[in-house]
Amino acid sequence: MVSEILKKAAELKSKLVDFAHSAQFNKEFKKAIKKKFGDPAVFEAEEEFVDFVDWFMLEKRFKDGETVLEKFIKTDTNLTEKEKEILLDWKKTKSLLFTVKKKLRDGFILVEVIEEKEYLVKPTAKMPRLKVRKGDYLISRIVPLEDYYTFSGVSRVMSRKDFERANLAAKNLAFSKTLKEEKGKRKEE
Repeated sequence: MVSEILKKAAELKSKLVDFAHSAQFNKEFKKAIKKKFGDPAVFEAEEEFVDFVDWFMLEKRFKDGETVLEKFIKTDTNLTEKEKEILLDWKKTKSLLFTVKKKLRDGFILVEVIEEKEYLVKPTAKMPRLKVRKGDYLISRIVPLEDYYTFSGVSRVMSRKDFERANLAAKNLAFSKTLKEEKGKRKEE
């Protein structure tokens, strides 16, 4: 059963998405998409667009230094103090690589891979059920919600085997790049 606070978070997120798609952000939104995905914009998957919108709302700073989230909090006069408090916490968004330590009935214990910090994360009411197992990896954005976190945007799941392959491929690419750079330096000498 999803708690009332998670339902409220999903409702607020929906309102924030609508606000981000309003005419006042149209020019900046198009400019940011063009910069990230080219003109015309080419998305490999719908998830890329969803993640981009999430970043645009929570992290993209405008010339005045504010985010869409901060502008939403300022302009929506119907927000209660509790709703403002929830939204203000979202300024502490984190986009990280996690490993699944434990699956719970209503969420997960995730461990951030670099700093090994644990996070209790629960999905919102509107989020599809994540199919993960203990030991899988998640690339995800999370936002605080009371004494735990909730997912924001798209979470990408990798099995331990897939992660090890990706990690090995990344190391091989880095090694190949280093070799090419060294060869280039030797040619210059």
